[in-house]
Amino acid sequence: MGLFKINYEKEGPGVSKKEPKKKSFVRFFELYYRNFWKLMSTTFYYILICMPIVTYGLADVGFAHVTRSLSREKHSFGKQDFFDTIKKNWKQALVVGIVNLLLTAAMAYSLVVYYLSPGTMSAIVTGVTLFCLITFSIMKYYMPLLIVSFSLNMKQLYKNTFKFVFLNLPRNLMMFFVLLAFDLLIVFLLLASPFTGMVGSLLLFLVYPGFRSFLIQFTIFDCIRKYMIDPYYEEHPDADIQKRLDLGLDVPEEYLPKFEDDDVFNDERMLPASEEE
Repeated sequence: MGLFKINYEKEGPGVSKKEPKKKSFVRFFELYYRNFWKLMSTTFYYILICMPIVTYGLADVGFAHVTRSLSREKHSFGKQDFFDTIKKNWKQALVVGIVNLLLTAAMAYSLVVYYLSPGTMSAIVTGVTLFCLITFSIMKYYMPLLIVSFSLNMKQLYKNTFKFVFLNLPRNLMMFFVLLAFDLLIVFLLLASPFTGMVGSLLLFLVYPGFRSFLIQFTIFDCIRKYMIDPYYEEHPDADIQKRLDLGLDVPEEYLPKFEDDDVFNDERMLPASEEE
């Protein structure tokens, strides 16, 4: 069956392996700037799908596929990939999105209640609830990519995302605080004045969804590859060759597709006899 469940044949060949890699910080902003307008155009469809909030899980998986490709320096068709991914994963994405909304709301409500309650025990429970809320927030970073990339049931999905919180902890915390700072900036702009409120609204509806999804996919893919993708292909080196090539994953040389020069062009594409001279 192979590891991946998504067809990657639409994605391009990517960047040559011989090209020296730049530092992650520089690469992130170069790629983000290069794909800024595609991210903005896809954001329109993301907001559209999110309007009934219970369907935000659908929008997340669609955007995850697009930003995974762009952050891996692969081509994405934007709108087409966005909606194709939703069609293929809508059942699990919808259920996961609703479950996540309910759990997040329950933890946020509990946090407020315990914080406002007096006593040492309330303070302890407040800290525990805050820890659980942050942990779950980071788990949600991984869910869309795991849904579109692997065939996992609900138990496997939540179990794996919980493990990734700690396997990739330094980057997860960096990502969490960057996104938190962005959230606080938008809230400040919305509340400061009518003019800054307009700027904040533009950031919230045009920039933030794309930036958030792109940052997440750029940050988490290497960890998922290390712990889920590479171990599988070490045991199955001949599986999913084309899909791995399309995604920019390493393939042993003996399993690479072989091409013969004589098969590149057929007779119909040769020059007429009068032009050969």
